[in-house]
Amino acid sequence: MKIMSKWMILILALMVVIGCATSKELSQARQSYSEAMNDPAVVQNGAMALGDAHTALEQAQAANTWEEQINHAYIAQRNVDLAKLQAAQAKSKMELAQLQGQTNKLSAALHQESAEEQLRAYRSQTEQMQSQLSKPHFGVDQAQLSAEVKPELKRLAEFVQSNQGYRVLVEGFTDNIGTKEYNQELGQRRAEAVAKTLQADGIAPDQIIIRSMGEDFPVASNNTASGRQQNRRAEITILRGEQTPNPAGKKGGGM
Repeated sequence: MKIMSKWMILILALMVVIGCATSKELSQARQSYSEAMNDPAVVQNGAMALGDAHTALEQAQAANTWEEQINHAYIAQRNVDLAKLQAAQAKSKMELAQLQGQTNKLSAALHQESAEEQLRAYRSQTEQMQSQLSKPHFGVDQAQLSAEVKPELKRLAEFVQSNQGYRVLVEGFTDNIGTKEYNQELGQRRAEAVAKTLQADGIAPDQIIIRSMGEDFPVASNNTASGRQQNRRAEITILRGEQTPNPAGKKGGGM
């Protein structure tokens, strides 16, 4: 009888130990689930896994054996861990997107800075080039270039050829002697004379824009011979890429 009592006590003690171990597994799973449910990021990104964890916890609570209870508690814990992992992955993805956005902004800023630097260099180059050239002038009712200006036009052609993307605008002008219609045609011939010389020096025809200003936009008075001589001229503007020429009469750095 005493032997039976000892065995009963041993069995009861073993059941208590097993019961405690089982309760610890389930308690840990419940604690992890509770913490996850209080984290909005986990709830948002791991909703399905949390749903599976909740189901596993209910199954663990209703289990008939401790093996089943531990098994369901384990499944619950793994689903909670999965939900947390999904939340962490979503956070990393968001941070990566933010970093990419910052990188894009930085790249755009650097590109803009580079473009502005190129524009400053272009303006410096063209201003220096144009400041070194004089305006071609013509005799009365003439469209022939003087020999003195041709070396300067050759230097301009070399500049345009060595700097890819440049074009030139050539404008022809006259004094006010003669009809307006005739002077318009004369201004065109003067612009064409400059353009032909630039082409002969190596500038492609599609890099040259010509237009006649006729007797409009004089730079000096037409009431004197010296003034009329200054007005019988051609002006050249260096353009960058697809830069649009200024409207007639609004000069942007002619020569």
